[in-house]
Amino acid sequence: MSHHPSTPSPRDRITGPHPARHTALLLLRGYTDGDARAVASALDTLDDSALDDTYTYLCAVMDVTLRLTLTAQPAARDVGRAAEQAATAAPPHYEFAFGQAVRAWAAGDTQALTRTADADLPGAVHLLAVMTVALGVSVLDHDGLNALLDCLPEDPR
Repeated sequence: MSHHPSTPSPRDRITGPHPARHTALLLLRGYTDGDARAVASALDTLDDSALDDTYTYLCAVMDVTLRLTLTAQPAARDVGRAAEQAATAAPPHYEFAFGQAVRAWAAGDTQALTRTADADLPGAVHLLAVMTVALGVSVLDHDGLNALLDCLPEDPR
């Protein structure tokens, strides 16, 4: 696994000035690099409020990523494949549900992701990260996505 100088260490996740950004980056990098251990521990110490902040931050990152992908228009099946690949790093109890939701989404069921995300907030945070990585990888490849993650502002909106 390559080291990214801007990746926060798990120790400064909560004490850093922008915990939502740190947590989102840990999660996005974990899914980008297929690092199941980083993914599993990213949300470990978060309370509901911090989880909510991370979700909000990831929504903004997803929005930026979506705007990028709209111009490139990757095929849904390519995004679906990238999402299935990213989902292999998800906590085991989410991996199957995410795979099913992504396959349904790629087949044209636009509500599949929403139904899965509505199940629980940690799941929604993980699913947002998986789809953000999938969209990013399908347009920018892994290096390009990591470069984009390096540039994320404290508030990406």
